[in-house]
Amino acid sequence: MSPQPVSRAEHWLISSALAALFALVLLAVGLLGAGLGVRYGVVQGPVVDLDLGPVRLVTGTNQVPNCNPADPACAAQRLHPTGGPRYYSLWVVTKAKVVAVSGAPEQFGGSRVFAIQAGP
Repeated sequence: MSPQPVSRAEHWLISSALAALFALVLLAVGLLGAGLGVRYGVVQGPVVDLDLGPVRLVTGTNQVPNCNPADPACAAQRLHPTGGPRYYSLWVVTKAKVVAVSGAPEQFGGSRVFAIQAGP
């Protein structure tokens, strides 16, 4: 029994799958290289502030990785660094409409997804 030749449709399917796999490998290598570059201080991580309605994605380099970026006290610490280690962090900040005793119209919550030290 001899093997049948690959049809044109199967050839395109295999070629597309290999191209997609190659693109994913390149993306993984690029992300790993960028992460190592941020970790060792070669490049600075991108600053992202993406508002998606009830959720905000916030990334940046600062000295207080455990401080919620929606908190005004933390925002002041981000603007006036004191020296010391810097961290690149990603936060998912949630907003809920709540009227507090102080009259503030919103209350912020959220969690830090990750933080890596930026630079030696």
